[in-house]
Amino acid sequence: MTIHFGDSTSIDSGGSIGKFLQVQSVTKTNTFITTSTSFVDITGLSLNITPSSSSSKILVLASITMANTNTGQRFVYTLRRDSTDIARADADGNRVRGTGGGQDGGGGHVDSCVAMHLDSPNTTSAVTYVPRVSCLDAGAIIINRSNSDSDSATYARFASFLTLIEVFA
Repeated sequence: MTIHFGDSTSIDSGGSIGKFLQVQSVTKTNTFITTSTSFVDITGLSLNITPSSSSSKILVLASITMANTNTGQRFVYTLRRDSTDIARADADGNRVRGTGGGQDGGGGHVDSCVAMHLDSPNTTSAVTYVPRVSCLDAGAIIINRSNSDSDSATYARFASFLTLIEVFA
């Protein structure tokens, strides 16, 4: 594979390193609500992939639109491979470890949370990836709509997605 730069220079990887071997994708267009203060899977937003080689990398791309029911409520999400959380912060005291998150500012507020992570599952067995969410305060997390969700042209519904790309390494 040759990578070309804007200054007319390029490098050659000497083969198929970086080649996309397979792509899996799912889009969630309906809503999901949870009041859990523990991490729970976002239903309808998980994918299985079977790497071709144990040295393959999996590029995990996620976009999740979230809101919550209480003004100022905080929420967090993480990515999970099988039973292992990936791409999350280091442990530090009592703080919750996450990939990303947000804080709601009112009834019509939503946050679009995007994650991009290059994972090394080191297996040729099927693995499952799923984003998980947790409420950090009282209330609920809502996926793909605002809390108010008024039937009006000034409110919207959203889609969230998860894409997995196996990259030859």
